Amino acid sequence: MISIVFAIALAGVAGFFIWEFVRDYNAAAGSIWERLLAAGKGSATIVWSRFSAIVAALAGTLSGLADWLNAPGVGEAIQSYLKPEWVALYVLGVALIAELARRRTL
Repeated sequence: MISIVFAIALAGVAGFFIWEFVRDYNAAAGSIWERLLAAGKGSATIVWSRFSAIVAALAGTLSGLADWLNAPGVGEAIQSYLKPEWVALYVLGVALIAELARRRTL
């Protein structure tokens, strides 16, 4: 029961971020980069943070729902990409891109 509540909460967070991003992106004018920055409130760091949060929330939601729906193949497929030996690489990649994004908007 906790896992389904957690999955619904993650889906809600991802849905809110997606809705807000698409709304702001569509309201902006200019090139793709200018529209992305407008959707990120003028910050590449926010764009990257929202993207990271959406991906993480969707992965968690799918994994939780797969467990709840008794579909172990889906959960195993997602978890195969989240192996402990890869987590350090993911964290490093996110940190590097966040650093570059932050420098871009200074």
